[in-house]
Amino acid sequence: MIADVYDHWEGSRATFEAADRMLATRALPVDLALREVGPDTSTEDLNSLDSLTQSCDVLLPMGTFLRGFERPSVFLYAKDPEGQVVGAAAAVAQFHDAHPKKGMVWWGMLSTHASRRGEGIALTLGAMVLREVRQRLGYSECFTGIRAGNSPSEALCSKLALSRTDTVDLLAINPDCFGGGQMTK
Repeated sequence: MIADVYDHWEGSRATFEAADRMLATRALPVDLALREVGPDTSTEDLNSLDSLTQSCDVLLPMGTFLRGFERPSVFLYAKDPEGQVVGAAAAVAQFHDAHPKKGMVWWGMLSTHASRRGEGIALTLGAMVLREVRQRLGYSECFTGIRAGNSPSEALCSKLALSRTDTVDLLAINPDCFGGGQMTK
């Protein structure tokens, strides 16, 4: 076993308001089609999402969580005209109803294909997920983990009014199960 450590970031009502403000002036690039993971999402799209997120060093939770079968969730992704998945963002309400943080969703899992970086795709999808989580599921708090020094993720979270807390997320990982011995960047 090895330990994997992430800085803990949290967002509140201000985060969801920042997402609304951002979406009032920003959209996905016009050539991209917005999709949502659900029961009918094709195996091809799921495999493409898995490949995209892995290429960004992001590990997704099990499909039953992403599809909302286990807990409420929103998972949005963008496809280009050739059908390639080029961006993804998600949120999962992972806490049990009896947990003190039951009103919080785990948000993030942001990924952008290398050929499309710099277009604001992850930021826009992340804001869209926040909007859907609030409107459809009723959540107004979120959290994420970012490996120390991941400046792009820190900047994106700051734009959406998430703040680093004094907490770290410490995970015990079996490197045989997680290549490279880490859950996400």
